[in-house]
Amino acid sequence: GRFDPAGRPTIVATAKHFIGDGGTEHGVDQGETIASVSDLLRIHGAGYVSAIQAGVQTVMAPFSSWTYTGADDTGRRLSFDSAKTTGNKYLLTDVLKTRWGFDGFVVTDWDAIGQVTWVDAQGHAKACIATSCPSAIDAGVDMVMVPFGWKDFIANTIASAQAGEIPMARIDDAVTRILRVKMRAGLFRVVDGASVATRPSQRAGAKDAAAATPRALARQAVRESLVLLKNDSATLPLARRGRVLVVGRAADSLPDLAGGWSLTCQGTNTTNADFPVGDTILAAVRDAVGDADVTWSSDAKDVDVTAYRVVIAVIGETPYAEGAGDIRASGTLEHARRHPEDLAVLERVAGHGVPVVTVLLSGRPLWVDREIDRSDAFVAAWLPGTEGKGIADVLFRHADGGTTDFRGRLSYSWPRSACQTAVNQGDADDHPLFALGYGLTYATPHAALGRLDESPQPERCGAPVAAATDDLVIFRQVENPKFPLFIGSPAGWSVRLGDDPNAVVTTSDGFAKAETTQVNVQQDARKVTLSGDSHFAASSDKPQDLSGFQATQAAVVVDLVVDQAPTGPVDMRVYCGFPCTGRVDVTQALRALPLHRKATLRIPLQCFVDHGADLSAVEAPFAIGTKDAFTASFANIRWEVGGAKAAEALPCPPPTPRS
Repeated sequence: GRFDPAGRPTIVATAKHFIGDGGTEHGVDQGETIASVSDLLRIHGAGYVSAIQAGVQTVMAPFSSWTYTGADDTGRRLSFDSAKTTGNKYLLTDVLKTRWGFDGFVVTDWDAIGQVTWVDAQGHAKACIATSCPSAIDAGVDMVMVPFGWKDFIANTIASAQAGEIPMARIDDAVTRILRVKMRAGLFRVVDGASVATRPSQRAGAKDAAAATPRALARQAVRESLVLLKNDSATLPLARRGRVLVVGRAADSLPDLAGGWSLTCQGTNTTNADFPVGDTILAAVRDAVGDADVTWSSDAKDVDVTAYRVVIAVIGETPYAEGAGDIRASGTLEHARRHPEDLAVLERVAGHGVPVVTVLLSGRPLWVDREIDRSDAFVAAWLPGTEGKGIADVLFRHADGGTTDFRGRLSYSWPRSACQTAVNQGDADDHPLFALGYGLTYATPHAALGRLDESPQPERCGAPVAAATDDLVIFRQVENPKFPLFIGSPAGWSVRLGDDPNAVVTTSDGFAKAETTQVNVQQDARKVTLSGDSHFAASSDKPQDLSGFQATQAAVVVDLVVDQAPTGPVDMRVYCGFPCTGRVDVTQALRALPLHRKATLRIPLQCFVDHGADLSAVEAPFAIGTKDAFTASFANIRWEVGGAKAAEALPCPPPTPRS
């Protein structure tokens, strides 16, 4: 936020993820944004310009990539082919810092530098690792988020600076920016010649829950963010009298109000008890009307709707963050496809002559035509946080008969169909159901919305994928360039093996090691030694739609030689974007193989699908991991069409328990 001129510390805010992270193809996390430079800056950069003007002090770079070839508005020629923005000097330095005047610091996302690639002065393709990425720092990154192996990162960065890979002027600039932000935040202060500690933990109000919880401000933010999409027959505002039926599983859920990145990464595995301060929407309605006149039913079964004056349905998405929340090409924007229970609740309460007010909790616009049609009033509440009373403030009249009107307007276009993406203002095909900036109010008269189009929607938004006829070769002497080989451990999950057959690659903690060996022919295999929490994988930073293999009775097949039988559980995996993973326990299958002799492991692909893999967005078609000791040589890794029909194909075992 903007800093107080008197020098009092305020909040250091971060704008993220710069830039285009919300515009990746099919909305895939860590995906690829394909946009002209003008669209990238105009559409995806607008929020950053205003954030910088408001005083934002840090900007986080994304995992995502940008693809564009052409000229910018100055005539400068650009060519980026799925280039990671974390290593993009044009965006981080030339645009963000120079053109837009951002004088705070740029920070990377969690362990993101390990995905950056670049071309050196000799034209050779190079790849960063989790503990070294001089090209990202040279591109404009000032602070690097290194969750593991930070000591190695410091040593490597010093060595890179000493070798001239990172100019000292760039180091000086990064340090200056970091210190500038800390000074602005009041972290460095001198009073009467003495240093005064201004750590947040030592400030007035620290450790005082009441002082740290500005509930009135949070409640105001809820009121002002609500968007009224429908209000036929002036259903809203509601009087504070009469019997009210509240339905929907989300009505009494603080986790659903908070969404992802709330206490836990995905916002899951939490309960109301984990939020000691706050009110659910159900609690807010009870406070507004009185406990005696409010009934709640999660599913609306066996309820006489006609016994109530109004129904308030609270529906929406369950908590998610990136990865788990992605709507992939195999899915659509249709809410009922993921949460049919919400539509079922509305089916039970609609059509009884009792007005239905629906509050939708969601992190994005969704196709909800059927839900809207079964509602007399419909409110997009987004993910408002724990102050549910802010919603009741607007839905109900005040005790004196006055009202708090809706102020929210759509900051995104609302889709007319389940596959209407992307929808940007000014596009030739920009015909959304509700346009950018839409939002009804009590004060302004409006016509009834009318019945919407409930035509059946497609089952997937991505183009149909033809059934695969050829095997997918993942590794056969040389890497498939789409899926290079990696080893990983907590010291760095993506350590590239590379194409040097003489290289011995080891993670910095020694938990994983890989070297070239032979299984079928000379130098056709990688001998992998795992110990501790580690894995070996063929992985891409760009999800691949391999759903054409699903109906082919394919199998994941690998030729291997076991040199040390596993001492603990080992699972084979297909990754589809964190936390999407299909895991199959192969411990017993590996232990059953003779040591030091060639064997073939063949596991039906359907096993991975049954245990969570989404084949429309595969990032790693093969990975094997353990937390114990295991050594084997792997060759000829492939997805084999029809391989599941082979007599030696393994039956699908139960999934490995997740720790």
